[in-house]
Amino acid sequence: METKIKTRLGCSAALMVLWLVAEGCSSGGPTTPSPRSNGESFEVTGVVTDDQGAPVAVATVTMRYWLGGLISAPSVLTDASGHYTIAFTSNPWLIGTSGRGAAQAEIFDLGYERYQRTVLATSSNLVENFRLHGIQRIAAGDSLMLSIAPDDGECPDASAGPCRIVRVAAPADGRMTVEALSTQPAAEQPQVVVCCVSGNERDGDPVILSVTVGTEYEVQIGLSRGNTTSQSVLLKTSLAPL
Repeated sequence: METKIKTRLGCSAALMVLWLVAEGCSSGGPTTPSPRSNGESFEVTGVVTDDQGAPVAVATVTMRYWLGGLISAPSVLTDASGHYTIAFTSNPWLIGTSGRGAAQAEIFDLGYERYQRTVLATSSNLVENFRLHGIQRIAAGDSLMLSIAPDDGECPDASAGPCRIVRVAAPADGRMTVEALSTQPAAEQPQVVVCCVSGNERDGDPVILSVTVGTEYEVQIGLSRGNTTSQSVLLKTSLAPL
C-alpha cells in the first residue's frame, strides 16, 4: 500500500479546529459550533488510573472546548487517589451520528502515553474515567503485541477511534518498515501513523520511511470510531540498510 504524507499541526488547538471542521462536514451540519458566548455548563469528575488500575496522582487533566467561537483549555491536577473535578461552559459540536461533543479531554503525565478522548455532552454532570498506558519503546527490527481497548484514548492522527502509541528508535541509518496486523480472524485492520518525519506524519500499512540513527519515532496504531471490543494487534518493524 502506498505511504501517504500529512503535514503535522504545531499545536493541539490547531488540530482541534481542523478536526471539528471535518466533523461538521461529515455530519452535514455546521463546520463549527454556534458562537454563543453563554454556552452550556458542564462538570466532569472521574479517576485517572494506569493499566494495572492504580491511581495516577498529579496527572494533568485538560478540557479543550469551544465557547463563543474561541477555544479554551483549562486544566486541573489529579489528587493522590487519582480523582479530578473540572467545570466549564462550552458550545457543543456535532460528531456525525455519535451525538455532541462537550470537550476534548487531554491527559498528560510524563511516564505514560499521550491520551485524548472526546467527552460527549450527554448531561451537565459527567463521569469520565481515564486509563493510561505506560510508555513503550522498542528498537526498529523488533515486534510487540498490543491490546487496543474501547476505553483507550483516541488517536491524534491515525483515526478517530481507540489508539495505542509506541516509540520506535532507530539503531542505525536505514529504511524502516512499520506494520500493524490484527491477530483475530475477520477483525478490523488497524491504521498506522508514524510521526514525525521531517515535521510530517506518514500513514499507511505498511509505512516505509528512511530513518536516522538515534532518532525515536512515534507510531500510532488506531481503530475506527465506534469500536466496542478489545483487539490484539501485532506491531512489526524491520530495518534495512540504505
